[in-house]
Amino acid sequence: MNGRINPLTLNYVKLPTFLLVVFSGFYLTRLVPISPIYFSFVLSLIIFLVGYLYSGKRKFNLLSIPVVVNFIYLIVTQPFNHPELLTLLNVLFSLAYLIAILNSAPYLSKAELIHYSKIFIVFTILLLTIEASWRLSHPVDLAKIIHNTGSIKDTEKLFLPSDTGSNGLILNGNNEIEKNLFYTFKISSIMFQDSNFVGTYGLTTFFFYLFLLRERFVKTPIPLYILGFLIILTLSRSAILTIPLTYLLIALTKKNSSIIYMTLFLFLLLIGTVFIFHGVANDESFMSKIRIVTLSFNHLNHLSFIDLMNGIGFGNTVHYLGIAAHNIFLTYLIESGIVGFVLFLITNLMFIKGSNRKSLYLTIPLFISGMSLSGHVLTFYYACMVILYFLSRNPSDEHLKVEEKSNLEMSI
Repeated sequence: MNGRINPLTLNYVKLPTFLLVVFSGFYLTRLVPISPIYFSFVLSLIIFLVGYLYSGKRKFNLLSIPVVVNFIYLIVTQPFNHPELLTLLNVLFSLAYLIAILNSAPYLSKAELIHYSKIFIVFTILLLTIEASWRLSHPVDLAKIIHNTGSIKDTEKLFLPSDTGSNGLILNGNNEIEKNLFYTFKISSIMFQDSNFVGTYGLTTFFFYLFLLRERFVKTPIPLYILGFLIILTLSRSAILTIPLTYLLIALTKKNSSIIYMTLFLFLLLIGTVFIFHGVANDESFMSKIRIVTLSFNHLNHLSFIDLMNGIGFGNTVHYLGIAAHNIFLTYLIESGIVGFVLFLITNLMFIKGSNRKSLYLTIPLFISGMSLSGHVLTFYYACMVILYFLSRNPSDEHLKVEEKSNLEMSI
């Protein structure tokens, strides 16, 4: 095979993989009741199942085993904890997404995976450009939000139960808001609850493209600059700070990382820590994250053995702590228990080992930004992770499973 893609060939695996990769971040939660990603997922699943019936038996990817175990574990244990249904469905959907793409991507060649990756990058840039244009041109009237919700408690997703809002919004004794110009441009996102989640999507795409660029799967760095600029436009401080920190950590985690890199990192970490703590000592958004960690560990110390192992249910942290976890590690540890947390880590470690550490391009920024944000939607992260994994393990242009190629294609 010469690596070229035949546009006149409909492949029962190629089309589902195309849909799963390109539209893995196509969320429009503020515009439509059901985001386009769900339609593309259902369509890809139907095509994949038709292909399964058409081609006969197909091997189940062993990488899916821990993901399937996690999926079944959550379905069995979560109902007993009365989770927030939408939050649980987001987690289950992300795992189902990972299982689907793990069992379709192996049948594609390197050329096809790169081709779909390029389309994904272009689509993401267009989507984030539209999102930023809308959000920055439609600032939200925060006072009106508070007035419509009726009380501060009802707006816990936006504010801490204190005199200062968790996102930098200042409340006076009469529960009125002194307008915060910064945050009015963050919560009008058409994609997610606020632009911090958009920042996570942007970070995943940014470092996925950096991987493609450094591995010479793509040539031009221009999309990287555009994605970096779009991340800045999210106004997400955690996403913006994650970029330089990830660059340093990726350099440190290389097998041949030198003592110079390590020394430089420790020096910058020391200087950065001084500046950060000096600048955020009075920043309520930062201090809230510290309080969340303290509250979480206090809560863990008082949990029963069953709740410690199986969790308290996705979306229920706010009912126990008075505030959402805002931390990806605490979210999975508290809400899915030690078992769910370990399965989440095993999934990521599986990709890290299997990709010869290349998946750290995605895992590091997710974990860094996740220290201040608990994202239950990880479809785009998993999609990029799977493509990165197979590109790292597929050095040639041949199909990973060429023996089934003839059974999976039908000319049109």
